[in-house]
Amino acid sequence: MILIIDSQDIVRMGIQHEIPDEEIVCVNTLAEAEPYMNSETLPRLVICDVHIAGESSFDTAVRFCRRSCPVIFFTASQAAPHILEAKNMGAAGYILKTDSPDHLFNLIRSADSQQQFVLSPGAENRAEMENPDIHRMENLTPRELQIFRLLTEGKNYREIGELLFISPKTVNVHRRNIYSKLGAHNFSDLFKIALSTGTIEEPKE
Repeated sequence: MILIIDSQDIVRMGIQHEIPDEEIVCVNTLAEAEPYMNSETLPRLVICDVHIAGESSFDTAVRFCRRSCPVIFFTASQAAPHILEAKNMGAAGYILKTDSPDHLFNLIRSADSQQQFVLSPGAENRAEMENPDIHRMENLTPRELQIFRLLTEGKNYREIGELLFISPKTVNVHRRNIYSKLGAHNFSDLFKIALSTGTIEEPKE
């Protein structure tokens, strides 16, 4: 069974049309994916967007990966930190919705828990961009990437600690390491790096 977590009907319908020989279950929210994550019988594959109904899907995706369930990110997000975080969590691939859908369908047919990380051409180009902030991001550990994303999404130490099952004090230790590795002196610097790398979007007025 393939589990699709995406709020766009056209995405779910397109995959169902191209992969007619497999059972496909579609959900619109991360909460609806929860029962499948805790089930004794996992999906063969999970396909999800980076953002589902305004929420980041990374924390859900990493839980599937930890149970050796392959995850493919199928998304419009070209943010290099998102690509790095997907790779570091052990995802099977990161496919941009703006690239040919053949990249997704080929990966669906071949993906397994030992899958080498696959990027569609657009995502690969984005990951290799000559942006010094992007290259500095590569120095962050998987945990630091998680905390960087959550900090720039506006989460405080307590909220991050609850999400990652660590103490606020540990979050602060990671924060100091992130600042040091990225050359940030304050949250304003961190916010600018998040904008530069596409981790977050410019606030709309």
